[in-house]
Amino acid sequence: MKILVTGGCGFIGSHIVDAYIKLGHEVIIADKRQANLLPYKNPSASYFQINLTKSKEINKLIEDEKPDVINHHAANISVTNSLEKPLNDANNITSVINLLEAAKKYKVKKIIFASSAGAIYSEDKTLPFTEKTQPFPITPYGVSKLAGEYYIKAYSKICGIKYVILRYSNVYGPRQNNKNKSVISIFIENIINGKRLTINNNGDQTRDFIFVSDLVYANVLALKYDINNCFNISSQTETSIKDLSKKIKGMFNSEIKIKYKKMKSIEQNRSYISNKKALKELKWKPKVTLKQGLIETVKWYERNFKN
Repeated sequence: MKILVTGGCGFIGSHIVDAYIKLGHEVIIADKRQANLLPYKNPSASYFQINLTKSKEINKLIEDEKPDVINHHAANISVTNSLEKPLNDANNITSVINLLEAAKKYKVKKIIFASSAGAIYSEDKTLPFTEKTQPFPITPYGVSKLAGEYYIKAYSKICGIKYVILRYSNVYGPRQNNKNKSVISIFIENIINGKRLTINNNGDQTRDFIFVSDLVYANVLALKYDINNCFNISSQTETSIKDLSKKIKGMFNSEIKIKYKKMKSIEQNRSYISNKKALKELKWKPKVTLKQGLIETVKWYERNFKN
Protein backbone atom coordinates (compact mmCIF):
# COMPACT_ATOMS: atom_id res chain seq x y z
CA MET A 1 0.00 0.00 0.00
CA LYS A 2 1.22 3.50 -0.79
CA ILE A 3 0.62 5.94 2.07
CA LEU A 4 1.15 9.69 2.28
CA VAL A 5 1.85 10.76 5.87
CA THR A 6 1.66 14.50 6.43
CA GLY A 7 3.76 15.66 9.34
CA GLY A 8 5.63 12.38 9.03
CA CYS A 9 8.77 13.75 10.66
CA GLY A 10 7.05 15.07 13.77
CA PHE A 11 6.57 13.46 17.17
CA ILE A 12 3.58 11.23 16.37
CA GLY A 13 3.91 11.10 12.59
CA SER A 14 7.49 9.80 12.63
CA HIS A 15 6.49 6.84 14.82
CA ILE A 16 3.64 6.04 12.42
CA VAL A 17 5.96 6.23 9.40
CA ASP A 18 8.39 3.82 11.09
CA ALA A 19 5.57 1.35 11.76
CA TYR A 20 4.15 1.54 8.23
CA ILE A 21 7.58 0.97 6.68
CA LYS A 22 8.26 -1.94 9.02
CA LEU A 23 5.02 -3.52 7.78
CA GLY A 24 6.23 -3.23 4.18
CA HIS A 25 4.18 -0.24 3.01
CA GLU A 26 5.55 2.41 0.68
CA VAL A 27 5.52 5.72 2.55
CA ILE A 28 5.68 9.29 1.33
CA ILE A 29 6.27 12.08 3.83
CA ALA A 30 5.00 15.62 3.35
CA ASP A 31 6.50 18.09 5.81
CA LYS A 32 7.10 21.83 5.60
CA ARG A 33 10.52 21.70 7.24
CA GLN A 34 13.86 21.18 5.52
CA ALA A 35 15.03 17.57 5.49
CA ASN A 36 18.36 18.35 7.19
CA LEU A 37 16.44 19.77 10.18
CA LEU A 38 14.44 16.59 10.76
CA PRO A 39 16.15 14.13 13.10
CA TYR A 40 13.29 11.61 12.90
CA LYS A 41 12.97 11.38 9.11
CA ASN A 42 12.91 7.70 8.15
CA PRO A 43 15.46 7.20 5.33
CA SER A 44 13.28 4.53 3.72
CA ALA A 45 10.45 7.00 3.09
CA SER A 46 10.27 9.44 0.20
CA TYR A 47 10.38 13.01 1.47
CA PHE A 48 8.75 16.13 0.05
CA GLN A 49 9.08 19.57 1.60
CA ILE A 50 5.74 21.21 0.89
CA ASN A 51 3.36 23.66 2.48
CA LEU A 52 -0.05 22.08 2.89
CA THR A 53 -1.76 25.45 2.69
CA LYS A 54 -0.56 25.70 -0.94
CA SER A 55 -3.05 23.78 -3.08
CA LYS A 56 -0.77 23.65 -6.14
CA GLU A 57 1.98 21.91 -4.16
CA ILE A 58 -0.43 19.33 -2.76
CA ASN A 59 -2.09 18.67 -6.11
CA LYS A 60 1.26 18.06 -7.77
CA LEU A 61 2.35 15.69 -5.01
CA ILE A 62 -0.89 13.68 -5.10
CA GLU A 63 -0.92 13.60 -8.91
CA ASP A 64 2.70 12.44 -9.14
CA GLU A 65 2.74 9.95 -6.26
CA LYS A 66 -0.84 8.61 -6.39
CA PRO A 67 -1.11 7.40 -2.77
CA ASP A 68 -3.82 4.93 -1.80
CA VAL A 69 -4.20 6.49 1.66
CA ILE A 70 -3.55 9.88 3.21
CA ASN A 71 -2.65 9.85 6.90
CA HIS A 72 -2.98 13.47 7.99
CA HIS A 73 -1.01 14.42 11.08
CA ALA A 74 0.51 17.78 10.11
CA ALA A 75 -1.01 20.63 12.11
CA ASN A 76 -0.39 23.61 14.31
CA ILE A 77 -0.80 21.76 17.58
CA SER A 78 0.06 24.15 20.42
CA VAL A 79 -3.04 25.17 22.34
CA THR A 80 -1.08 28.06 23.89
CA ASN A 81 -0.09 29.39 20.46
CA SER A 82 -3.66 28.82 19.35
CA LEU A 83 -4.87 31.27 21.98
CA GLU A 84 -2.17 33.82 21.20
CA LYS A 85 -2.35 33.60 17.40
CA PRO A 86 -5.72 32.05 16.50
CA LEU A 87 -5.41 32.83 12.79
CA ASN A 88 -2.60 30.27 12.56
CA ASP A 89 -5.10 27.53 13.34
CA ALA A 90 -7.03 28.44 10.20
CA ASN A 91 -4.09 26.76 8.42
CA ASN A 92 -5.23 23.46 9.93
CA ILE A 93 -8.57 23.85 8.15
CA THR A 94 -7.02 25.03 4.87
CA SER A 95 -4.68 22.03 4.83
CA VAL A 96 -7.56 19.58 5.27
CA ILE A 97 -9.54 21.21 2.44
CA ASN A 98 -6.54 21.19 0.11
CA LEU A 99 -5.87 17.52 0.82
CA LEU A 100 -9.51 16.60 0.28
CA GLU A 101 -9.71 18.54 -2.99
CA ALA A 102 -6.62 16.72 -4.26
CA ALA A 103 -7.97 13.40 -3.00
CA LYS A 104 -11.21 14.00 -4.88
CA LYS A 105 -9.42 14.97 -8.08
CA TYR A 106 -6.94 12.09 -8.09
CA LYS A 107 -9.22 9.47 -6.52
CA VAL A 108 -7.41 8.74 -3.25
CA LYS A 109 -9.25 5.88 -1.55
CA LYS A 110 -9.02 6.83 2.12
CA ILE A 111 -7.98 9.43 4.69
CA ILE A 112 -6.95 8.80 8.29
CA PHE A 113 -7.27 11.98 10.31
CA ALA A 114 -5.61 12.82 13.62
CA SER A 115 -8.17 14.71 15.67
CA SER A 116 -8.10 15.61 19.37
CA ALA A 117 -10.39 14.26 22.06
CA GLY A 118 -8.55 16.48 24.51
CA ALA A 119 -9.47 19.61 22.55
CA ILE A 120 -12.92 19.06 21.05
CA TYR A 121 -14.67 17.95 24.25
CA SER A 122 -15.28 20.48 27.00
CA GLU A 123 -16.90 20.27 30.39
CA ASP A 124 -19.78 17.81 30.61
CA LYS A 125 -21.79 16.45 33.49
CA THR A 126 -21.60 12.94 32.06
CA LEU A 127 -18.17 11.32 32.11
CA PRO A 128 -16.31 9.71 30.50
CA PHE A 129 -16.55 11.55 27.18
CA THR A 130 -17.72 9.26 24.38
CA GLU A 131 -17.98 9.72 20.62
CA LYS A 132 -21.63 10.66 21.25
CA THR A 133 -20.70 13.49 23.61
CA GLN A 134 -21.62 16.82 22.05
CA PRO A 135 -18.35 18.45 20.95
CA PHE A 136 -17.77 21.91 22.37
CA PRO A 137 -14.19 23.06 21.75
CA ILE A 138 -13.05 25.99 23.87
CA THR A 139 -9.86 26.88 21.97
CA PRO A 140 -9.23 27.85 18.32
CA TYR A 141 -7.12 24.69 17.99
CA GLY A 142 -10.05 22.52 19.07
CA VAL A 143 -12.34 24.37 16.65
CA SER A 144 -9.92 23.71 13.78
CA LYS A 145 -9.79 19.98 14.57
CA LEU A 146 -13.56 19.67 14.77
CA ALA A 147 -13.92 21.62 11.51
CA GLY A 148 -11.49 19.18 9.89
CA GLU A 149 -13.70 16.29 10.95
CA TYR A 150 -16.78 17.92 9.42
CA TYR A 151 -15.00 18.66 6.15
CA ILE A 152 -13.86 15.04 5.89
CA LYS A 153 -17.38 13.76 6.48
CA ALA A 154 -18.76 16.19 3.89
CA TYR A 155 -16.23 15.16 1.24
CA SER A 156 -16.96 11.53 1.97
CA LYS A 157 -20.53 12.26 0.90
CA ILE A 158 -19.39 14.31 -2.10
CA CYS A 159 -16.77 12.02 -3.60
CA GLY A 160 -16.94 8.74 -1.68
CA ILE A 161 -13.55 8.93 0.02
CA LYS A 162 -13.37 6.57 3.01
CA TYR A 163 -12.27 7.93 6.38
CA VAL A 164 -11.22 6.97 9.87
CA ILE A 165 -11.05 9.79 12.41
CA LEU A 166 -8.93 9.14 15.49
CA ARG A 167 -9.56 11.45 18.43
CA TYR A 168 -6.44 11.30 20.60
CA SER A 169 -6.33 12.01 24.30
CA ASN A 170 -3.13 13.53 25.77
CA VAL A 171 -0.25 11.89 23.92
CA TYR A 172 3.27 11.50 25.32
CA GLY A 173 6.40 9.49 24.66
CA PRO A 174 9.87 9.53 23.08
CA ARG A 175 10.57 12.26 20.47
CA GLN A 176 8.19 14.70 22.11
CA ASN A 177 9.54 17.99 23.42
CA ASN A 178 8.12 20.87 25.36
CA LYS A 179 7.87 23.13 22.28
CA ASN A 180 4.42 21.58 22.02
CA LYS A 181 3.71 22.53 25.65
CA SER A 182 3.05 18.95 26.75
CA VAL A 183 2.95 18.78 30.52
CA ILE A 184 4.91 15.50 30.67
CA SER A 185 7.74 16.75 28.46
CA ILE A 186 7.85 20.06 30.34
CA PHE A 187 8.09 18.33 33.72
CA ILE A 188 10.82 15.93 32.55
CA GLU A 189 12.92 18.61 30.88
CA ASN A 190 12.59 20.93 33.87
CA ILE A 191 13.77 18.23 36.27
CA ILE A 192 16.70 17.33 34.00
CA ASN A 193 17.68 21.01 33.86
CA GLY A 194 17.20 21.59 37.58
CA LYS A 195 14.19 23.87 37.21
CA ARG A 196 11.21 23.79 39.51
CA LEU A 197 7.84 22.59 38.30
CA THR A 198 4.93 24.99 37.97
CA ILE A 199 1.36 23.71 38.28
CA ASN A 200 -1.69 25.82 37.61
CA ASN A 201 -4.01 26.24 40.59
CA ASN A 202 -4.13 23.20 42.92
CA GLY A 203 -3.14 20.52 40.39
CA ASP A 204 -6.34 18.53 40.83
CA GLN A 205 -7.27 18.96 37.16
CA THR A 206 -7.08 15.62 35.35
CA ARG A 207 -5.90 14.39 31.98
CA ASP A 208 -6.15 11.10 30.09
CA PHE A 209 -2.60 10.22 29.02
CA ILE A 210 -1.92 7.80 26.15
CA PHE A 211 1.51 6.47 25.11
CA VAL A 212 2.56 7.13 21.53
CA SER A 213 2.99 3.46 20.58
CA ASP A 214 -0.68 2.84 21.38
CA LEU A 215 -1.60 5.58 18.89
CA VAL A 216 0.62 3.98 16.29
CA TYR A 217 -1.25 0.71 16.74
CA ALA A 218 -4.56 2.50 16.11
CA ASN A 219 -3.16 4.01 12.90
CA VAL A 220 -2.05 0.57 11.73
CA LEU A 221 -5.49 -0.93 12.36
CA ALA A 222 -7.14 2.03 10.62
CA LEU A 223 -5.48 1.06 7.33
CA LYS A 224 -7.62 -2.07 7.03
CA TYR A 225 -10.73 -0.74 8.75
CA ASP A 226 -13.20 -0.27 5.91
CA ILE A 227 -16.10 1.61 7.53
CA ASN A 228 -16.34 5.40 7.87
CA ASN A 229 -16.02 5.97 11.59
CA CYS A 230 -14.67 8.07 14.45
CA PHE A 231 -12.88 6.67 17.50
CA ASN A 232 -11.55 8.01 20.78
CA ILE A 233 -8.04 6.70 21.31
CA SER A 234 -7.39 6.99 25.03
CA SER A 235 -6.31 5.16 28.15
CA GLN A 236 -9.72 5.78 29.75
CA THR A 237 -7.86 6.68 32.93
CA GLU A 238 -7.84 10.00 34.79
CA THR A 239 -4.59 11.26 36.25
CA SER A 240 -4.32 14.55 38.11
CA ILE A 241 -1.47 16.89 37.24
CA LYS A 242 -0.43 16.86 40.91
CA ASP A 243 -0.14 13.04 40.91
CA LEU A 244 1.67 13.13 37.56
CA SER A 245 4.32 15.48 38.96
CA LYS A 246 4.88 13.15 41.91
CA LYS A 247 5.29 10.14 39.62
CA ILE A 248 7.86 11.90 37.44
CA LYS A 249 9.78 13.35 40.40
CA GLY A 250 9.90 9.87 41.90
CA MET A 251 11.53 8.45 38.79
CA PHE A 252 14.39 10.94 39.17
CA ASN A 253 14.45 10.81 42.99
CA SER A 254 14.11 14.56 42.62
CA GLU A 255 13.60 17.01 45.47
CA ILE A 256 12.78 19.87 43.09
CA LYS A 257 10.03 22.05 44.49
CA ILE A 258 6.64 22.56 42.92
CA LYS A 259 5.15 26.02 42.58
CA TYR A 260 1.37 26.22 42.48
CA LYS A 261 0.31 29.22 40.44
CA LYS A 262 -3.17 30.67 40.78
CA MET A 263 -4.55 31.70 37.44
CA LYS A 264 -7.74 32.03 35.51
CA SER A 265 -7.76 29.38 32.84
CA ILE A 266 -10.09 28.02 30.20
CA GLU A 267 -8.58 24.56 30.48
CA GLN A 268 -10.78 21.61 31.29
CA ASN A 269 -11.12 20.64 34.92
CA ARG A 270 -11.45 16.94 34.08
CA SER A 271 -10.56 14.95 30.99
CA TYR A 272 -11.78 11.37 31.10
CA ILE A 273 -12.29 9.78 27.69
CA SER A 274 -13.99 6.49 26.89
CA ASN A 275 -12.22 4.08 24.55
CA LYS A 276 -14.93 1.39 24.53
CA LYS A 277 -15.95 1.99 20.93
CA ALA A 278 -12.38 1.55 19.68
CA LEU A 279 -11.99 -1.63 21.73
CA LYS A 280 -15.18 -3.09 20.29
CA GLU A 281 -15.17 -1.95 16.67
CA LEU A 282 -11.55 -1.14 15.76
CA LYS A 283 -10.29 -4.11 17.82
CA TRP A 284 -7.74 -1.80 19.43
CA LYS A 285 -6.71 -1.53 23.04
CA PRO A 286 -3.99 0.38 24.90
CA LYS A 287 -1.10 -1.81 25.97
CA VAL A 288 1.18 0.61 27.82
CA THR A 289 0.39 1.74 31.36
CA LEU A 290 1.27 5.27 32.46
CA LYS A 291 4.07 3.90 34.64
CA GLN A 292 5.57 1.90 31.76
CA GLY A 293 5.22 4.81 29.35
CA LEU A 294 6.83 7.29 31.73
CA ILE A 295 9.77 4.94 32.27
CA GLU A 296 10.34 4.70 28.50
CA THR A 297 9.94 8.45 28.05
CA VAL A 298 12.33 9.32 30.87
CA LYS A 299 14.94 6.89 29.46
CA TRP A 300 14.70 8.59 26.07
CA TYR A 301 15.13 12.04 27.61
CA GLU A 302 18.09 10.92 29.67
CA ARG A 303 19.78 9.52 26.54
CA ASN A 304 19.12 12.62 24.47
CA PHE A 305 19.08 15.62 26.80
CA LYS A 306 20.86 14.90 30.08
CA ASN A 307 24.09 16.84 30.59
